[in-house]
Amino acid sequence: MKVTNKQTHYKKFSKTIHEVAYENEDFLLQNSKDVFDEIVELVNDAIDYAQSYAKRDKDERKKLHAESAMNFYAYSSLMPSSNALLVDLLTGNLPACFRELRFMIEMLAKCYLADRQYAQLTFFERKLYALQHTKDGKRIPEIRFVEDFSKEIQDGVTPLELWRSLSEETHARKFVERVVDSVINRENVPAYSLVIPMVLVKGDLSDVEDLNRYVVSFRGILNKALTQGLYGTQHKKTV
Repeated sequence: MKVTNKQTHYKKFSKTIHEVAYENEDFLLQNSKDVFDEIVELVNDAIDYAQSYAKRDKDERKKLHAESAMNFYAYSSLMPSSNALLVDLLTGNLPACFRELRFMIEMLAKCYLADRQYAQLTFFERKLYALQHTKDGKRIPEIRFVEDFSKEIQDGVTPLELWRSLSEETHARKFVERVVDSVINRENVPAYSLVIPMVLVKGDLSDVEDLNRYVVSFRGILNKALTQGLYGTQHKKTV
């Protein structure tokens, strides 16, 4: 009986998640369609890459799968993280959206540089290890990779500028600043500072628009990086 009660409770919670996500989707389509469209297109970016990869011959696919850090990024970071970004948005978890994007830009920088700088290595994990460590095994600061990546990828907002902005979003200071600003200037307690999942309201739209700007910048950087990737990797939008 006890287990049944727990199962019922869990089913009710999953139903709540579904209902909140559905309500937030409707809210975003009515009030901030741009951000919803951008994140859906980001998911499509990952799908488009997978489709272009699937069209290659078997030997080339095997080579990319083993050697290419960018191929690893597209499948094991971009694909799940872009979907997670959409789930976070639909459950009202905007801080998680910022953190997810920061991880995505950081991984993109490392995978891009690993392929560029260690093309002679034949396993992507070894490329990434070599990139991230000095000869005596010490870790290199994360910002170094984003700085180097920014020298190669220019698309309006640089990768470094975007990474710094998203890094700020992960700190307690920025979280507090957003909550206080929303309460004082918009008389709104942000959904994400109450409970997750939570329905979004018009007072949350300022934060949603900031997210949209970040996603637009990231997609521009991503498409350039995928196009310029090693092994002739081309990223083409599916019409």
